[in-house]
Amino acid sequence: MMHNFLMIALALLWAGSAAFFLINWQQHRKKVEQNRRLLGFIHAMDDVMELAHGAAQKDLPFLPEQLQRRLAQAGWYPETRTLGLVGATVFLTMLLLFALFGFAAAVLLLIAAVASFIVAVNMAAARRMNKLSEALPGFFDRLRQSLIIGNSISVALARATQSSPPIVVEFLAPAMRRIANGAGIAESMAQLAEETELYELHLLSSAIEANLRFGGSLTAILANLIENFRRRKTLEREIRANTAQIRASAQVLAILPLVVGAVVFAKSPDYMRFFVHDATGIKLLAYCIFSQLLGGVLMRSIVRVTY
Repeated sequence: MMHNFLMIALALLWAGSAAFFLINWQQHRKKVEQNRRLLGFIHAMDDVMELAHGAAQKDLPFLPEQLQRRLAQAGWYPETRTLGLVGATVFLTMLLLFALFGFAAAVLLLIAAVASFIVAVNMAAARRMNKLSEALPGFFDRLRQSLIIGNSISVALARATQSSPPIVVEFLAPAMRRIANGAGIAESMAQLAEETELYELHLLSSAIEANLRFGGSLTAILANLIENFRRRKTLEREIRANTAQIRASAQVLAILPLVVGAVVFAKSPDYMRFFVHDATGIKLLAYCIFSQLLGGVLMRSIVRVTY
């Protein structure tokens, strides 16, 4: 009876948490959409990004700086109460698992929750940074054209940002606001490059700083950068095409143990109970999970190519 009660409580806990997050997510989407319609896309994204960056720094000081940066890159700005609810949910679930299956199951849940959160943040951040990187050559070209007709660097940056795709506006709007409020152009672009961790913006920051300090033709530098970026994108596509078979094999090898375990559990639940109720089985299960994670990290390091 106690076992059934704990399982029901666990299910209700997760169902309530999922409903809460879904409602918050829907409300957030509606609020952002209303801001875009009322204020216009560029001004809304400028205000939203500036407030979001401030909220991330103010409300989440307990998170590591690198994690805060990845959250900003992923476009996730969770409130303190949301993170508190997540932590409480994970903690209560750990208590239930500890009561049902012991200490090892609770620790495995904690490790899995933290690892899943980090992986999700990194995947979302990488996706958005890739999208931004693909849009930057066009931004550089608009910046170069604006400089050719005689605009200053600050005006050229502002006009190139305004005519860029939304992903570029989203990340460059805070830097444009800092420049408009009197901050240095080189310092603002260097801060933006540090926040995004994109080598394209690091090169742009270095080019602007060198131009402001020593002079020279910034348009010529931008033309060379645009050509190099396009060649690099072509090389990246060729490398991804040549390594597609290796990456597919790595994905199959990573998913295969999970599929086999699910099939065995469906066909013979009694066999799988050994890994849950027996102390030796729990240790073996922990070793399997650790080996799977380690193998995934090693395979990713093998197939990953640094351009």
